[in-house]
Amino acid sequence: MGNENSASKKNVKPIIIAVVAVLVIVAAFFIVSSFVDTGSLSHEALTPGEVQGLDAQQGEIAKDKKTESGTTTTKASDMADSDIVDKNAGYSDYVIVDEITTTKADPNKNLKENAASKIIDGAKALRRWEASNVISKVVVEKLAVSLPVYEDGVKTTQSKSRNVYIAEINTRPSRISVVAASQFTNNKVADIRSFVKGFENEMNQDILFASNNEMCARNYDNPMENIFYNGDDSLTATVIKNGVIAQRGSASKDSLVMYKDGTWKYPVNVSMSSAEELIKSGAIASVSYTYPVIWEGEKYNHPECGVDTGIWLNHSLDPETNYSLIGKTGNDKYYVIVGEGCGMGYLAEIMLNGLGVEYAYWGNGGAAAAMYVKGYGIVTPHDYVVHGDFFCVR
Repeated sequence: MGNENSASKKNVKPIIIAVVAVLVIVAAFFIVSSFVDTGSLSHEALTPGEVQGLDAQQGEIAKDKKTESGTTTTKASDMADSDIVDKNAGYSDYVIVDEITTTKADPNKNLKENAASKIIDGAKALRRWEASNVISKVVVEKLAVSLPVYEDGVKTTQSKSRNVYIAEINTRPSRISVVAASQFTNNKVADIRSFVKGFENEMNQDILFASNNEMCARNYDNPMENIFYNGDDSLTATVIKNGVIAQRGSASKDSLVMYKDGTWKYPVNVSMSSAEELIKSGAIASVSYTYPVIWEGEKYNHPECGVDTGIWLNHSLDPETNYSLIGKTGNDKYYVIVGEGCGMGYLAEIMLNGLGVEYAYWGNGGAAAAMYVKGYGIVTPHDYVVHGDFFCVR
């Protein structure tokens, strides 16, 4: 009996030792795991060079997240707790907000943060896009401007920061085109990039710049109906686009007509009979549902919407408000401006006082206020379709 007990004890002893060994191994595993994050590497586990690389990578990821959400930083000296600040400057002396972009990969790799504007002296460009060929050069900049706040039509001492996009175009007037969608696509309402592609294929030339032009109707149920407005709000206008009659209808008595030598004339009667003669005399385009904002270097006093009404008093700062203006100085320098959250009165002031534009008219607005630059695509906040036509540079 004693021998049997002794034998049993000998048989149990190895089992106990094995169990204890397993428990020790498991305990050691959990102890080590508590110090090592299996989901990532700690700095202690990396070489000094790898640590530096990881820190840089994490920093860039943080920057990219800020960029995706549209976050930017602004100097405290320029901005108060809200986006309203007290400034006593008239808009003709508009202030450029010294904003610093957090974007890592800027569209133009040579643009430094707070780079000096190439378009307006003393301004800072938040972003810049450029395209050129042997004849034309386009520079588009995103700028932040401080705009005075108006209450009941009276300017206050407060201001708000808004972004504007300004395109400066140096070219020959023969390289300017105003093109109807139906001339180069199968639709009168189409994405601006489909316009550009169709026009480039037809002309066998690159389009360096394009923007929405005249405000037009849009009929998605029957997109091939007339879409160019006449002055009486009817869709009956006779219009010239790309040097041919693009829509036939009743006379547009107060059209703005562009000529291939760079001349702009207003008002011009564009009818079925007169359009052919205008084209023979060099007309390349007419806009029937717009009118000048600046003419011969002065505010244009339109009989129905002059300097004391309408455009020049449009001081909306609604974030959803977007407008565009198209202008020129001489016959070889053109400007297009798109505002993000500001009325046309502000844009007109920038055109006249900031850029010295001699002639300008109002273009499309809302979500259709957009710019395209060769090599970048749409550079403005809205990526939208073009209704009817677009202004482009070859």
